[in-house]
Amino acid sequence: MPRRRARLTIGDVKLAVGLLICLVAYSQAPPDAATVVKLLKAGVGEDTIVSLIRQQPGARSITPDEAVAIKNAGGSDKLLSTLAGQAGKVTLHDGTPIRMRLTRTLSYVEASVNDPVDFEVLDDLKVDGTIVIARRSLETGTFIRTEPKKWSRGDKLGVNLEKVRLLNGEKVPVRAVKEGEKAVAFLFLPTRDTLINQGTEITAYVDGEVSLDRAAFAGTTDGMIDMSFSSNPQGAVVRIYGTVLGRTPFVTRLQPGTYRAVFSVDGYVDLTQNFVVGPGRGTLVNAPFELK
Repeated sequence: MPRRRARLTIGDVKLAVGLLICLVAYSQAPPDAATVVKLLKAGVGEDTIVSLIRQQPGARSITPDEAVAIKNAGGSDKLLSTLAGQAGKVTLHDGTPIRMRLTRTLSYVEASVNDPVDFEVLDDLKVDGTIVIARRSLETGTFIRTEPKKWSRGDKLGVNLEKVRLLNGEKVPVRAVKEGEKAVAFLFLPTRDTLINQGTEITAYVDGEVSLDRAAFAGTTDGMIDMSFSSNPQGAVVRIYGTVLGRTPFVTRLQPGTYRAVFSVDGYVDLTQNFVVGPGRGTLVNAPFELK
């Protein structure tokens, strides 16, 4: 008996298109040119495709032949520019955790409103293999007043930290809770001696989806950058976090991040220099001394 050909209904076509969109939306890889062509040929609207591309930015490239294939499939110049524009993007997702710790012991009794509070980032934060926040980066918050207006043993100590700086100099908003309404205050319960010890950890969370240009973080994937140290006069010992790096002048390799270096040489006042290691930053740290 001759076989009957199965007829596809409009419902079958819609179901197939829907399944294709779901596969693209939930796949780990960002939509590439071949996927865009498939979606166009399946009848998916450009607005839907553009939305999928923007939801999943990442590493992709478009060759001239692929651009022609998209045009032949009915794609517009707008669709091509969106696909190409997202090729160099990475996304820092909402709720991404950033672990930090206090860099010094805080006195609950001596604290004043708006006093600076420094935190050190504990881990490299990578997006698609690119470091966007480096371990040992320094972030600064401020004290806030709790009720009543004067500190007392029963109060909580509040620290306000609204933004964290990325390696490219851009700042991203953070909150104190992973989910729910935005909370910018980190609250600590004081100990008997009214001190919050150095090294106390907090976790901040990225507040909102943040799209970043991958090129702005070029050179951070290997995690090391050459840095030169010099001083006037020469021969100063350089320490970072208590560890001796060398005696000026010298060159060493450091992870991207924010550092505080102490230069010491006999006969002169110790000099402290804060510097940032990262793309687009200077690679020379110089210390001009003053006599004791």
